Amino acid sequence: MSKFLETAKPRNTSKEPLSRAYFIHNDMSRFTTHIEIYPIMITLTIRFTCLALLLGLIGCSMPEHPVTVVINPYQDVDWEHNGRHRGNFHTHTTEWGGKVEPAEVIDRYHDNEYDILALTDHNKATWPWSAFGRDPEALGMVAVPGNELSRHHHTLSLFSDFENETKDLETSLTQIDERGGLSVLAHPGRYWKLEEGKVPDEVRDRYVAHYKKHDSLIGMEVVNQGDRYPRDRALWDAVLTELMPEQPIWGMANDDSHKILHIGLNQTIMLLPEHTEQAVRQALETGSYYFATVTPHPQNERDPAGIPVIHHTDHDKKTNVITIHADCGGEPLDDGAFSWMSAGGKVIAQGPTLALNEVEGLSKYVRAEIRGTGGTTFTQPFGLRTAADMASDGISGE
Repeated sequence: MSKFLETAKPRNTSKEPLSRAYFIHNDMSRFTTHIEIYPIMITLTIRFTCLALLLGLIGCSMPEHPVTVVINPYQDVDWEHNGRHRGNFHTHTTEWGGKVEPAEVIDRYHDNEYDILALTDHNKATWPWSAFGRDPEALGMVAVPGNELSRHHHTLSLFSDFENETKDLETSLTQIDERGGLSVLAHPGRYWKLEEGKVPDEVRDRYVAHYKKHDSLIGMEVVNQGDRYPRDRALWDAVLTELMPEQPIWGMANDDSHKILHIGLNQTIMLLPEHTEQAVRQALETGSYYFATVTPHPQNERDPAGIPVIHHTDHDKKTNVITIHADCGGEPLDDGAFSWMSAGGKVIAQGPTLALNEVEGLSKYVRAEIRGTGGTTFTQPFGLRTAADMASDGISGE
């Protein structure tokens, strides 16, 4: 019995022995007192139990960490067994805009160990490959139909041989939606300028509106050709800051190859359970890929062999730590090679591990850039929620 419910024994000042009747009465008094208190304890217990059951029934749970990962693009990747396939989704030929014949373009990418390729001539679907004497199955490649709609803001239309003549971006995006294709905004930094080192609010809001409206619009080209518009990445961070974690926008690096020297500058590494068009499309939709480029490096240092390779990413839910296992040419990377960015593109940490409970400045998302000896690798963004967000919205973690 709790010491707070104990009854003190009375002092015997008469020196007479206490009668049996007194002890019986005293015991009954304690018994009565306990009967009066226990219902209060039982009532409180029942109320707390009902509250716990109610929270369980409506799916509410208190978050365990101050920051929770709610979107992990690599959560379902089987890193041990999935294949790593190199792709390029912005490619031109002599059919419209390029200087190299379609067959030679295909052969050049094949020779550079790309096994996923989209020929995306301006406003023309260079399709099928068989029309140009190439069989993707015989080459061990996945051919993605598409083109670059270029009469407005340049846009990659993928998984469709759809062509149009409109000069209105909204019309094109709606038509891609209706045809079940996917779209990616190409080199967006071409169409606006930074103001005092920042993306203008009007520019950011315009892009956010496009992404909110169109389900087919799943990505943004953030490295193009020789990194012609580095501000592409500033826009990516600005848009992610507005839309994450509710709506991820996946990044992409593409050659936008018009001539031979453009081929092989950039690569998208697809993490696929099978090497098929359907698996490629699903990876693009879910963000289960990373991308890399040699272009931010000085010309004399660019080397595809010096691009960091990600072997595994892991989020330990117990410790709330994200870890990237990567190397460069088989050699380990220094902690300084890893940079973690959060809202607004701000660098908030370095090193292969990110302890989410300990790092300040986290908001909305986090992504990583890994600099190697000859190139840089980018992860997709992880979506984040704070404990306050989780409690108010009733959202559980990954």
